Amino acid sequence: SSSSITPPATTTVTSAIINQGGMPTSMQSAPARCEFRGGIEAYCAAASSVLKEQDDGGRFIVCENWLNEHRVHKGAHDAQMDILSVYPVKGKVGRKENLFAVYVMAKKKKRKEEGMEDKEGGCNGQGDDALRRDGLYRPAISVREDNGKWTEEYADILEFMSIPARHETSHGVPND
Repeated sequence: SSSSITPPATTTVTSAIINQGGMPTSMQSAPARCEFRGGIEAYCAAASSVLKEQDDGGRFIVCENWLNEHRVHKGAHDAQMDILSVYPVKGKVGRKENLFAVYVMAKKKKRKEEGMEDKEGGCNGQGDDALRRDGLYRPAISVREDNGKWTEEYADILEFMSIPARHETSHGVPND
């Protein structure tokens, strides 16, 4: 049986701070776009409370706006989670900035040796550059080509999830 990872009701808020764009009008999508149920920090804490240590294979996979990348690292650190990999996503080929990233996390193993605790935000005090050097960050995935069609890489992801996508790429097979 799978358990849903939702922060406790005590973290529920009734308003959200909108940094860009307008308030979503759909009741279904609004919580995915605004922090009505707590931020990434609350989700990391909730995941940590139900996952076992890494050797048991439990994973927490979450998407977050790229502008909040520093909050993801701090939230993971505070919740005793290791970030195993980061998949940045760009909306279009050639864009400078990422839109969001998919983060794969696991609960940290308990450290028995004194002084091994990471005190600087999840990367042994070496900062984000150390994480990038160590291969934590994967190459960015672009969703669309310049012509608006899906990239081959994005189409591969959709096809893996059983969502037909080849016909939507520049090199795709036409629909029958």
